[in-house]
Parts: sequence; structure tokens; C-alpha cells
Amino acid sequence: HVDVSARYDRIVSQQVSDTQGTSNRRSDDHISGRASLLYALDNGLSPYLSYSQAITPAMLPGADGKPLKPTAAEQVEAGLRFQPPGSRDLYSIAIYDLTQKDVATRDPNIATATYIPAGKVHSQGVELEAKAAVNQNINLTASYTYTDAKYTDDNTYKGQRPAEVPRHMASLWADYTFHETALSGVTLGAGTRYISSTSSFYTTGEKTNQTFEVPSYTLFDATIKYDLARVGLPGSSIGVNVNNLLDRKYVSSCYRDYACYWGSERQSVG
Repeated sequence: HVDVSARYDRIVSQQVSDTQGTSNRRSDDHISGRASLLYALDNGLSPYLSYSQAITPAMLPGADGKPLKPTAAEQVEAGLRFQPPGSRDLYSIAIYDLTQKDVATRDPNIATATYIPAGKVHSQGVELEAKAAVNQNINLTASYTYTDAKYTDDNTYKGQRPAEVPRHMASLWADYTFHETALSGVTLGAGTRYISSTSSFYTTGEKTNQTFEVPSYTLFDATIKYDLARVGLPGSSIGVNVNNLLDRKYVSSCYRDYACYWGSERQSVG
């Protein structure tokens, strides 16, 4: 299986300052590509290799007040997927190497908070995922991600880990579907998500540019739904999903010591 594609983006950014009465606009055109190759073997194994490019708008201004040029990225990924013949199970492993360039970084030649697109971030990692039907009623999904990210070229943070990037993430989900009795059509599900600690940076005082740690957190989710095919409406269902079931209060991440963000409280969607 071969997939080759190209994408054209036009990014228009505008920054307006009401206090200074200024407005700065930037327009960028970018073409990115992707290519991948997967070979499906008869025994259910499918090795693959892919290369992709991407672009992300910059949110910070340069010395002229205009938004910086977008951040460009390149990624190479290789992996292996396995689906045992005759089953719905799916197991996968992927390793990747990702480089971002033109990342916004402080201009060392200007005392005020002025930025230049001179940073580079290198990320390497591995992702594992398993989806398995234990039996006719029970389904399990588990995943784990390891990310090793650091600034490889930066005026201030070279060699350090970027803010808001966890090294470890893991999740586990299970659901049970009733096929008999009065509960036939009902699915109950529950799971947990773990995000490891992240780093951030001090911006003032004696610890300027030094890092501090944002603690890890674990959340629990749940769902209940009913398949309306049991009452003559195939393809339809009703249900409720609840994220952060225990309503844990936690800090999700800190961009800098002056910018920390609470995690989402309990959320129910019907």
C-alpha cells in the first residue's frame, strides 16, 4: 500500500494592539508533502515506513511587531502492526524522529521580550497500542507513549526539555456489552489516563531560565450507552460520557512560571 500526497496552506496571521493602536499582518504560503509505504503480510503483520512535513503558525511577534514565520516540521516514522487473521484485535508499535525548526526563541540582542525564529526542537519516541476483544462482551484498549524531546538549537534553552511535553503517557480502557437479559444493548465502560510530570521555566529572579517541575496526574473516565438497534433504530445509540470522573483538581501544564493552567474539571456529555 503506497500513499503519496501534497498539501498547500496559506496562513494569514494578524496581531492587534489596542493600547498602542497598531495592527500587524503576515501571510505565508507553504507546500508540504507526505509519503508512506505499508506491506501487508498474510500472517497479519504489516510493517510500514512514512515521511511527513507540517507547518504551524507562530503566535509571537518579532522586533518589527509582526508575527514570526511559521514553524516547519519533518518526521520519519517506522512501525509494525499486527492483526491476527480472523480477529478484530490490533496491536501496533511505532518509533518516530521529529524535528521542528524556526521555533520562536528570545532575541539575546534586545532586552525586551522580542523573539526570533531561531530555535530547533528534536523529538524521538515510541508508541505502543493494543486493542483486544477478550470475549464477545469485553473489549480492552491500552496505550503507552514515550517522548524524548529537547531544544537542540536555542539562545536560552539549548539542551533542555520543552515546556508542557510529558515524557510518559499511558491509558487503559475496558468496556462490557450486554447481549442477553433485560440489559441487552447496554455498554458500560471505564478507563484511566496517566500523564507524567512536565517541565517549565522560571522567567524572573535568580532562577531565570531554570526549570521547575509540574506534577504528574492520573484521571478516570467512564461511559454508559445503549444501542437503539434493540428498539428498531439500527446505527443509532444514546449514552453519556464522563471525563475526569472523580473531579480531580490538578495543574495540566505550565508554559512559564507566570502561565499555568488548571486541568478540565468533571465533564459529562450526553
